[in-house]
Amino acid sequence: MIFPTFGIALAIGFIAAAFFAIARARRYGIARATTLGAALVGLASAEVGARLAGFLLFISFRWSNPNVELSLGLALAALAVSTWARMRRASLAALADCFAQPLALALILVRFGCFLAGCDFGRPAGAGWGVLFTNLLALAWYRTPLGTRLHPTQLYECCLAALILLFLTQIERRKPAAGVPFLVLVVSYAFGRFFIEFLRGDADRGFLGPLSIPQWFCTLILVVVVTLLTLHSRPHTIQSR
Repeated sequence: MIFPTFGIALAIGFIAAAFFAIARARRYGIARATTLGAALVGLASAEVGARLAGFLLFISFRWSNPNVELSLGLALAALAVSTWARMRRASLAALADCFAQPLALALILVRFGCFLAGCDFGRPAGAGWGVLFTNLLALAWYRTPLGTRLHPTQLYECCLAALILLFLTQIERRKPAAGVPFLVLVVSYAFGRFFIEFLRGDADRGFLGPLSIPQWFCTLILVVVVTLLTLHSRPHTIQSR
């Protein structure tokens, strides 16, 4: 019997993140129903957005890229969740912070599922380092090289997400300002993912110039967050007439 390892890990990651967030909801002053609704709205809109983006890219340019489709799906999910928060009269910053640790946990589970399936594999590694994939399904589904030691980039991301989770645990003990834990998650993951991309070996994720498409998205995220933080930290001057 063949089990869709990545699909199972994705489902487990979503369920674990949803239950984790619901358990944390009261701490952030959010109703559990609102938290569950945000998880479902985010999942549904991300799936619809990714599918729609893939369809539009194909009919417009005869081109498709899973990373572009996923990124556009996540952007739609963020917009949908923010709309849901306004409808439920919940603080968007508090809702985002409530999901910070659960999302880090989901990343660990999903990337471990990638490792078991053989997708998102790394470049060839040196002697004595790396992992060997031998399952023909990995070759057939993801074009994973078999019998060659590869960088376990999936496990690198697992470790990155685990470190982020531990860091968020320490930050939340200090009761930071609303929105800080979620920004730490986003910035830390984008920064780490940018460098892990240099060790990835799957060429189908796409490139624009010297960087992969995910690296461009990571750069965009970092620039936007730093810009927003800079504007927010500027002292506001009151002009008197």
